[in-house]
Amino acid sequence: MNDLVPDRLDKQWTRSAMAKRAGVAPTTLANWSERPHDPLQTIEASNGDALYTWRLLLNFCRGNPQLTATSQVLDRAEELFADASRDILESQRPPVGAATRTQSLPFSADARSSDGATLRSALQDLKTQVGEHSAVVAAATQLAADAAVIQAALVERLVQLEVAVDAAVGAGD
Repeated sequence: MNDLVPDRLDKQWTRSAMAKRAGVAPTTLANWSERPHDPLQTIEASNGDALYTWRLLLNFCRGNPQLTATSQVLDRAEELFADASRDILESQRPPVGAATRTQSLPFSADARSSDGATLRSALQDLKTQVGEHSAVVAAATQLAADAAVIQAALVERLVQLEVAVDAAVGAGD
């Protein structure tokens, strides 16, 4: 933008904060940053930690459309910066076409890249998703078990109520 108005694309984020905003796992950003060829550029904080900006991330995604999750990051940026001027985001996005954009498809080393960091990133993302799914299944299972205990207690109370009503009605005859 200009010197007086900071550009939202240049705001610095920690890896976990940027990953959350970009819709990818923190390990994806770490793996992209550690690539031997054309890594994701970062900014070094005073404490030595790597900081990420949307501008650097979008430049990386634009330059590496063959990598898993880059199209997701670009799509997420469009959602987050919908109110930003179109020319800023369009300059950060590769031209749309079969050769440059990929959809989220199952990872195939020969079809995508033989880059070890990309494979590790895809596997870590899968592991994270499986872990999250397993946690939801475990919570649902626990909820079902709790509901069964409560239902059994309600049935027992209904039986006691019926016995009490029958006794009261029989005593009134």
